Amino acid sequence: RRQAMAPPTRSVEEWAVRELNADVVTLILIAWEHGCPSAKMAVVDRADPCGLDLRAIDGGGRQVQRRVMYKRPPCATREAVQRELAAMRERASRPRAPLGPLTMLALAMWVVVVSAWLHQHDVHVLEQRFAKMIGLHKEDVPPSRVFLTYATLAILGTNLLEALAVAHLARTRFAFSAKRVLQWLLFTLLLGYPVAQKMVDLKHTQSQAALRALRSSKKVR
Repeated sequence: RRQAMAPPTRSVEEWAVRELNADVVTLILIAWEHGCPSAKMAVVDRADPCGLDLRAIDGGGRQVQRRVMYKRPPCATREAVQRELAAMRERASRPRAPLGPLTMLALAMWVVVVSAWLHQHDVHVLEQRFAKMIGLHKEDVPPSRVFLTYATLAILGTNLLEALAVAHLARTRFAFSAKRVLQWLLFTLLLGYPVAQKMVDLKHTQSQAALRALRSSKKVR
């Protein structure tokens, strides 16, 4: 009888490429970490004991090449590569927000709120002037502390709903560490929608990758 040939042993570099290309979330996080914040897809073309060659693709189909180095090269065994990839994912899973108009607006809003708390008397004077313009008496105007408390709680309350949803996704869907989950929670509580949108982008990318894998499996059948 002819003996069945054993499958060729995959090298550590080939194994690393296969492992990473099967984990689209980690690849997107690494792409964001290495200067590709608009990346919607990423692929590892090759790996070696010192690092890997990453190709990030944005929503418009534009590609950017990045060389990602390991912190402690060379990595000649799977265990060493696994430790590097785990550390790389942990570093890359930090919270982030795009530097766009919404982020700038959120920061400006907090600057206004903090300034108002530091200048409560001036805020109260403005309240009284506004009340006079619309025909109210000065006695009808609440203290500035009350107004600012409600305004601050309204902002935090709105952001809290998004922050809880983000923390839930970070922990249950992407298995981020407790430290990173807390950071995403606090960051979203501060900036709101811009941070939450990055988590939604990550979720959408993962769903699209799963859909592509399902279609590929059906074609093979």
